[in-house]
Amino acid sequence: MKLKSIASILIITFLSISTLALSIMLYARYLYPDADYIQIALTVMTLSPDVIKTNISLTDYILGLSFFIIVWPLCYLFLTPSKQLIAATLMGLGALYLTEWPEYMILSNTDTTLYEEYYVYPDSNITAPKSKRNLILIYLESFEQNYTLAEHYNTNLIPHINALQTNNNHSEEYRSFRGVQYSIAALVATHCGIPLFFLDNHDMYARTFFLPGAVCFPEILKENNYQTEIIKVADIHFTDTDKFVLNHGYEKALGKDQILAKYSEFSAPQYQGTFNGLTDRALYEVAKKELAEFSPDKPFFLTLFSLDTHIPGYHLDKACATPYHDIRDAYMCSDIAVNDFISWLKTSPYWENTTVVILGDHPLPNRIKTKKHIKHKIFNVFLNLPDSKKIDNKKIFSALDIPATLLESINFNLKDHSYGLGRSIFTDVPSLLEKLGNNLNRHLLQHSEVYDKLSAPKHQHIDKYVPYTLGKPLDNQSSIRYTDVFEDVLGQYYLDRLNLEFQDSLPSTATTFKVHIKFNGLFRPHGVLSIMANNTEAFSFKPEKGAVPPYTLDFTVPSKLVTDNKLQLKFHNSSDVRRITTLGIAPLEIRITAE
Repeated sequence: MKLKSIASILIITFLSISTLALSIMLYARYLYPDADYIQIALTVMTLSPDVIKTNISLTDYILGLSFFIIVWPLCYLFLTPSKQLIAATLMGLGALYLTEWPEYMILSNTDTTLYEEYYVYPDSNITAPKSKRNLILIYLESFEQNYTLAEHYNTNLIPHINALQTNNNHSEEYRSFRGVQYSIAALVATHCGIPLFFLDNHDMYARTFFLPGAVCFPEILKENNYQTEIIKVADIHFTDTDKFVLNHGYEKALGKDQILAKYSEFSAPQYQGTFNGLTDRALYEVAKKELAEFSPDKPFFLTLFSLDTHIPGYHLDKACATPYHDIRDAYMCSDIAVNDFISWLKTSPYWENTTVVILGDHPLPNRIKTKKHIKHKIFNVFLNLPDSKKIDNKKIFSALDIPATLLESINFNLKDHSYGLGRSIFTDVPSLLEKLGNNLNRHLLQHSEVYDKLSAPKHQHIDKYVPYTLGKPLDNQSSIRYTDVFEDVLGQYYLDRLNLEFQDSLPSTATTFKVHIKFNGLFRPHGVLSIMANNTEAFSFKPEKGAVPPYTLDFTVPSKLVTDNKLQLKFHNSSDVRRITTLGIAPLEIRITAE
């Protein structure tokens, strides 16, 4: 093939990729103008086939590809190869710019002293009250304070919970910023007083336990004998929500699958909602049932997470009116559902000694059309507070300030009213937003050694060895008995180590052990799998160009590396430190024999 033909093919390929990337990013920005790079990247990483199937319609595919369908043929037919190359380069740079990746990379490679100056470690500075109050925390998906402004939406979209604000504590200045403006990040910020960014940690143990160095306020409650539970009617595994909550103080985490397994009645069609989850009506009915299971002899903390207003594909309950035939109807209906639950709570025995907090988790990622641009502030109201607690309704605060505020709302005492990067809004202690303003965004994106330590394990990893009979074959599922950390990804178990204790006496003549492994793995072209045998490198594997999994490896381990009949095989895949699924392997077949 002539050099000119090869160059032409490469240019057309580059043009196709860059035009497609820009087409997708233009549609993504149309849908989610306020999304940042980290939100985009983490969402793409954790999208499941079910979520894609139920929330991306044929219309989305057509609109997402419309720029490509129109522009690519024009470039191909009417531009010379040199101009095609220029167009491809410009469109590629345009797509990259729309992801906000360049800004993220620049800032994340500079250092900040934000944490050294303002981060307060949650430790012995927190004192529990003698008489403990219960806490119910309700997150409303994408609920904004400005939805009360009838002049912008033709009506007050949330009149019922807005009425709750009138006679209760709240602020109209609950604001959002990078690192807290999507659900799992908002959950981390409002629980731990820190934002959520990428966790660059090579250790699957640290990654599996989700910010293991951070202390989040449910852990404080659990240490003080609270019963703790979260109910989320979406998939509790999405964005590793289950990992986060179960490792940071929650004893029980219910998602859609767990709810249906326990309460089969919610499999009925009327309870099927958006984002492959259940409806808000189902959420509050399940909450009533779960509240009844709490022991009356211990305080409780219950978190609820609504879903009907999640986009794309918001849910319209058939029991509600639909005057607008758009997402405004979903907000009005969700407003009724949560208000009905609060009305029920007020008549229940739980109300008397329970603080109830209702928060929007973050602003709506896209925008409801308004007559003029308005700031996206987040809904909040604090109900049934102790008499001593008051909030200035013009207090400027963020999700970082919620942990300190929630603890003080149930009479916990915090030194300097501080927790993590947050400060209680019951006091006049300034929040970081009040101190730093928009500069806070820049500081949070910058690198911090303190933040790095929050993703490191609090305790040293102690491996547990399991008896293994030489020659015994292990498959994908049975191999997890030999590791204490693994990741279930679409039915494949990724693990980064095997801890084997040979059950029988080793043959005295054995000088080596033969290891046979067949596995699936994800590799970039430069990816290398290193296999350590009791902390000594035993084998290194780099797939040949064009090779596809499954891969089969046969190698030997000298018997001198086996100590006290124990052998640890540790797998490290260097192809990608961003995703846990590539930190180890998914073994299909393992067998070890003596030679």
